[in-house]
Amino acid sequence: MNFQKAIMIPAYIFAIISLILTFFWLSNIMSGKPDLGYVKNFQADYESKNVTVHYAIIQFDLPNGEEVQYKTNHTVDPKHYDIGYPVRIRYNPDDPSDVEIDSFYGKGNIVVVLWVFTLVWYVLGFVARKVFSFGNHVK
Repeated sequence: MNFQKAIMIPAYIFAIISLILTFFWLSNIMSGKPDLGYVKNFQADYESKNVTVHYAIIQFDLPNGEEVQYKTNHTVDPKHYDIGYPVRIRYNPDDPSDVEIDSFYGKGNIVVVLWVFTLVWYVLGFVARKVFSFGNHVK
């Protein structure tokens, strides 16, 4: 196998992994019941003695009137959100504590990162193939 073909292997691997994760991520999001939640508060956690991270507490109401509160699984900057800020969510009706925020946050950010790696490797592979094929034709 020559270098021109070998440089594309990581791109193919990233593409396959990205497709699989995208399928599961989207099927998980689409299977939930859509609703509108609101930022109720923020919870501060301390990752180290010098770093404080914040998580948003999202509140939404079930059709039976029960209130559910959900702590985001990603950090947020409280300066960018106000208390009462509306957030689109999807939740599992059988387990309302299973909540996904309709955005690229949460579990979706790994999918976006993998697609970026895929794109980078395809571009690197394309450039490498052009450079090495140019060298082969000039003699």
